[in-house]
Amino acid sequence: MDSNSKKPHSDNPVSQELRRKGRLDSTARISYPRIANLGASLRGLPFMQFAYEISAVEFAAAQKLYHKLRPGRARANYAFICVVTGLLLIFAAWSDRLLDWPSIFMFAAIGAWWIYSGIATFFPDRIFRRAYRKSDLAGKKFNANVHEDGFEVVGELCSWRVQWPGIRLKGENERVFMLYSGGTVFMFGKRYLNDDQQQELRRLSGLPGAHP
Repeated sequence: MDSNSKKPHSDNPVSQELRRKGRLDSTARISYPRIANLGASLRGLPFMQFAYEISAVEFAAAQKLYHKLRPGRARANYAFICVVTGLLLIFAAWSDRLLDWPSIFMFAAIGAWWIYSGIATFFPDRIFRRAYRKSDLAGKKFNANVHEDGFEVVGELCSWRVQWPGIRLKGENERVFMLYSGGTVFMFGKRYLNDDQQQELRRLSGLPGAHP
């Protein structure tokens, strides 16, 4: 990286606010060649760097996007299996005269839980928010380097390096960019990226909507 081309990541108001609150590493930088035209600088960018966190809303948005783009009908099949299993358990509990009342209620309760689990898959926000609380992502800071070959993400405890051909699923919605590779869902909140950075990420990752 050319040391003369470094410029503080100060054009992102969210990053400014996080830095003022002490929640963003003050060394975070985005590298730009020193030319006046920002669009041209992005197209000739050695790499783009930004810092971000993952909120519960962004986590849920990325997970929903991943499951929407995943091939097959895994969610529908899982829901069907859960509901059928629950109904069979309830039917078995009430039709088997050899069971005593405590056993009947136990089987019925387990069946009801299976039915609830199947129906809940069609209302995933609560499930994903619960998963976020267990993920220990709250308050964790990440730094991403995005370039022509792929991207690197450095967290407080782990780091990842992915080349663009290794991306199996990719998409975006109003809140996040989602990239999936090697069993990991990478999610970049749009509030941490200005319009030019979002366009550059689309171009590099091959997402639709990138400007030529």
